[in-house]
Amino acid sequence: STLQDEVLVIKLLPQFLNDYDIVHSLADQIHDVVQEHGLCHVAIDMCDVEFVSSLGLIVFVRIHDLDNQVAICNVRNDILRVLEVSRLADPKNPQGGPLQVYKDVDAAVSALRP
Repeated sequence: STLQDEVLVIKLLPQFLNDYDIVHSLADQIHDVVQEHGLCHVAIDMCDVEFVSSLGLIVFVRIHDLDNQVAICNVRNDILRVLEVSRLADPKNPQGGPLQVYKDVDAAVSALRP
């Protein structure tokens, strides 16, 4: 994780969010990092994530439950569709779902910057 303009940027490293242990471990790690930094603006960079199963949605539900302003970026179209169907994101309106969606890290940080 890195800090850019008071926005915590977390890059997801697992390529596949479809394993119970990986998903829960990742959700716990994100929760801990956000709590440790005490920030309320978080951008999740998904450039390396290739697949999200229904189990993988737990990560995004837990991120949303942190009660922070959260944006995701660099999301593959097929993953974005899963998030849209699950009503976690609205790709047509970046701020329309529980998770804001942006093209890249710079756009997410710019939108979240306090």
